[in-house]
Amino acid sequence: MFGNFKVFMVFGLGSIIAFVLLMYVFRGGPSGVKHADAFSELTTLFNVQQMNFASEGFYCSKTEQIKKYIDIGSSFYTYFITPEEYFLNEDEQIENIPQKFRDMAYVDFTGFRIVAVCNIDSDDTFDVWTVDHKHNFVHVVDDEKD
Repeated sequence: MFGNFKVFMVFGLGSIIAFVLLMYVFRGGPSGVKHADAFSELTTLFNVQQMNFASEGFYCSKTEQIKKYIDIGSSFYTYFITPEEYFLNEDEQIENIPQKFRDMAYVDFTGFRIVAVCNIDSDDTFDVWTVDHKHNFVHVVDDEKD
């Protein structure tokens, strides 16, 4: 009984997220597509963390654990699970990403924060998004406005 309810909730939530995502993309043009990429992948990573916690009793702290569920392919962003564990954007060099953004990512027994980092317009400012275990999305730095 509860299994079907969970599936219904995931698809319902997914539909709402997709709608918000589409509205965001259409408002933002090309950079909106990149923002949508961050939002979509962070949503996926959040769901993976929740599934793993429900089945294993802990949040994933290694990229190999996450790869059991999904494969993060080509992306505009680099996604930090912890400061040392990440999915690197193929166009980015890890040493170019400031340590202060990497250090925002964490996983422990009580929660997590995943960080998405991208340099949208090749200047000195990075676009930074986070999602935590409570499903709080934060656009920490907007590369186009800062």
